[in-house]
Amino acid sequence: FEKEVFHSIYASGFTNSVFQVESQGMKQTMRRANPQNISDIIILVSMYRPGPMDFLDDLIEVMNGKKKASYLIPQLKPILEETYGSIVYQEQVMALMHELAGMDLVTCDTARKAMGKKKIDVIKSLETKFIEGYCSRHGVTPEYAKDFWDEIVKASSYLFNKSHSVAYSINGYNCEWLKVHYPIE
Repeated sequence: FEKEVFHSIYASGFTNSVFQVESQGMKQTMRRANPQNISDIIILVSMYRPGPMDFLDDLIEVMNGKKKASYLIPQLKPILEETYGSIVYQEQVMALMHELAGMDLVTCDTARKAMGKKKIDVIKSLETKFIEGYCSRHGVTPEYAKDFWDEIVKASSYLFNKSHSVAYSINGYNCEWLKVHYPIE
């Protein structure tokens, strides 16, 4: 991947006719985020959706070094570090449910499927199980666990799985590469 593509195309918002990043809102997001690599593009493509978009300002501040990623508890860092402390992918929600609340992997996969179909009611039905597991495993208050659960639910309303976002972003990058190296064509 070439730095020139990130700097001259994505960071400038010159993304006309590029899959997933051609809207005015996405162009503005790219300019604000100043992506440095393909991982940043993958994250931004995944985040620019209803629900996750509510966390976009914080993510961009961390990406740009204006603030540090913060983790409410140490167990969040290995799950969220690659995405600047934000919930970005379905797999991260699965890991949060499994690692923090001790939910079995079948239940976590049920939540993943529900996210993919935007069945937020299925995710919400797991609230009690998450809160009880989270409180008992980490000694947090139910109020604290509920606040964190509400963030998970809000983000889950339209999360991509990582491979989906990777495929979209690689396709977009290839278009951008062509724009840099073959602008007339």
